[in-house]
Amino acid sequence: MRRPDIRASAFAFLVDEFSYRHVGTELRDRGFRIRYADPVVGVHLDWFLGDPFWVFLVRLVDGEFPPRRDIRPDSGIDYIDLATVEDLVGQESDVYRGDFSPLPDDQRAQAVARSLRACGGPILNGDLQQWGALEDRVKERFREDIIKNGGVDLARRLGWL
Repeated sequence: MRRPDIRASAFAFLVDEFSYRHVGTELRDRGFRIRYADPVVGVHLDWFLGDPFWVFLVRLVDGEFPPRRDIRPDSGIDYIDLATVEDLVGQESDVYRGDFSPLPDDQRAQAVARSLRACGGPILNGDLQQWGALEDRVKERFREDIIKNGGVDLARRLGWL
């Protein structure tokens, strides 16, 4: 499958069912970035050779994709990955999200799109009631990773304890 075909086929439901508009496709030498948006929420698809296939739900700022920020205990999070949404709603993912994932083929893109539709439906419809719980989950995992990989002293210096 060619990279633009992913947008045209698997994620067409964003335009057809949710009235999102395709706001950009950036083809890179070894990857792509595709974005869809409505006035409140965006969907950011991102893949680069050697990285996982990322799908983010994005809380837009004045209808625009905000820059990604560091995750900090005292700030909001505008980009929430699909795996966190799946986890919150209790859906197991059958999509490999580890390092060095290959170019998403049609089967993988369709599986991710099905999950996005099933798990992210309320958010895709502009209902951000779950956003606080999603932020909390991301921050808790981030905190746990800092403690596990950097130690309690680092977590304390960074404000996580």
